[in-house]
Amino acid sequence: MNLEMMAKTAEKLIIDNSPTILTGVGIVGTVATAYLSHQAALNSRFVMARLDQQKARKEALEGEGDGLPVSTKDVFKATWQLYVPPVAVGALTVSSIFMANKINLQRAAALAAAYTISQDKHKEYRDKVLEKIGVKREEEARAEIAQTRINEHPPSKEGQILIIDGTDVLVLDQFTGRYFKSSMEKLKKSENIINNRINQHGYASLGDFYEEVGLPSVSMSEEVGWDSGEMLELLITSALSPQGVPCISIDFNVKPIRRPYGHVRAM
Repeated sequence: MNLEMMAKTAEKLIIDNSPTILTGVGIVGTVATAYLSHQAALNSRFVMARLDQQKARKEALEGEGDGLPVSTKDVFKATWQLYVPPVAVGALTVSSIFMANKINLQRAAALAAAYTISQDKHKEYRDKVLEKIGVKREEEARAEIAQTRINEHPPSKEGQILIIDGTDVLVLDQFTGRYFKSSMEKLKKSENIINNRINQHGYASLGDFYEEVGLPSVSMSEEVGWDSGEMLELLITSALSPQGVPCISIDFNVKPIRRPYGHVRAM
């Protein structure tokens, strides 16, 4: 590896990790600013005491004076340079934190834009598939995909106790790969509740849906969801576990998108 390649590799590494680096600089800068401010304050007291002593000696020798402490103007002239380091480090600290936040926001915006484009392409592709092969064949293909996923990620033994109230069966959430127990009726009811919430509030999160079906939230649950432009539409498919147990597979016709800024979850 020549020097040019090493330099490019180092540059890419720094750019990729710039938010972390800037956050580290901000943390170190905060500690350094506090320390330097403390040192400046101590040195300032020492300078002020020395100025008072010099003024007192001068007044004693000259036999006249006002007997007052050194003026604020004189103190500022004698001590302002002491505060240059903490002010400079503080400014660098604020700038580092600001830049780290700015880079993170830019990357989040770029990721959201890329996700939106991907979602649009997926919808366009699915619409074209429906047009070419028809709804029935598309449903059959979706059922085969769901069956493959269940075969590759079968439910645990604990999850194979299916009958709860005579209607609940095992359900695979394809979005997170988790199993839970529910029924067709409950799933459709949850879908209607979420869409009603979207109509009332303009938005509902993935966490809202998981709460309705009885699934714990995941890290992204409150960050993504659906709005009035793209309502929740469940794709429900029947399948069998590798043991021959009836299962339901659910997916979203429209994937949840990043929630709008300022959204507050409806109670």
